[in-house]
Amino acid sequence: MAEKEKNKEVMFTKPLKLSLKERKILYLLRLNCRMPVSEIAKKIGSSRELTQYTLKKLIEKKIIGRFFALVDYNRLGYERYYLLIKFKNNVSNKSDEFIKSIKKIDGVRRIYHFFRSFDILIEIACPNINEVDKIFFEIKNLTKDILTKYYSLRILKKVYCPTKFLLSDSEIKTLNVNSEIIKRIKDEQYVISEGEKVILNELHDYPRISITELSKKSKFSYNKTKSLVESLIKNKIILGIMTSFNFSLKRFEGLNSFEVFLRFNEDEKHSRKSFEEFLERHRYVSSYIRFTASVYDYLVWIYAPHINDLNDMLSKISGAFPDNLEIF
Repeated sequence: MAEKEKNKEVMFTKPLKLSLKERKILYLLRLNCRMPVSEIAKKIGSSRELTQYTLKKLIEKKIIGRFFALVDYNRLGYERYYLLIKFKNNVSNKSDEFIKSIKKIDGVRRIYHFFRSFDILIEIACPNINEVDKIFFEIKNLTKDILTKYYSLRILKKVYCPTKFLLSDSEIKTLNVNSEIIKRIKDEQYVISEGEKVILNELHDYPRISITELSKKSKFSYNKTKSLVESLIKNKIILGIMTSFNFSLKRFEGLNSFEVFLRFNEDEKHSRKSFEEFLERHRYVSSYIRFTASVYDYLVWIYAPHINDLNDMLSKISGAFPDNLEIF
């Protein structure tokens, strides 16, 4: 365990240097990871070949964590939860075996690693609450010998912000893109077709797949495949196709990843809407989750150069919402 902690410390003392070109590519992929390499090359002022090579290196160096489709499971009638788990201190090696088993459970969408209060965060999406309960029971049975604590949090919404921390405002302007906040905007339930289900499952695993390859995998014609993808996007079932970054594993020029839990108490003067707009405007906020009433109201992912920058940001939030905010 001591050796593992030592290695982690070494990792964090070697900041990762990224070129302007690399940072621009990461910014564009965050907005839309299905953007063709030729279009990325045009926006950053580079050749297609060099852009393809740079993208390949970013993947090989594991700066790009994974590509994924951001799906509005609420509109499909799914229940979504985060399950936060803390393992016993002396079972860090053994916990990897349990994580592999958890990944095989139907309904488990993703597993995130934490470095602080909890060890892992499990994202769950199921058609009904009974299925969710079954998954909770199965996970707790798998981990009961090494589990110290856990919390289940029902997800109300998930919001992804443009990664402004990667570029200056002037550098963002040169890309000539619409850097929108990505969040759900509809509440009514959507009746998804069988064809759309097939396409959605394929895009979940291979979000950068071409329409031609997607057509072969789904066994639909090219035109039908393209139409189904367009339908999922038009009806806001797929809110975005994006990438995650591994900045928490390799510091980007001294940039650190922080996960902050918050509880927000709304009143007549300070609404949740104004609080969320504050988060969405802030340069360091990468994304946030809002939960239904529970031990926490929000989980915010923040990328900041230093712990002092994080504290400064949290102080400004506390100053803007003095009697409404509890920070964990």
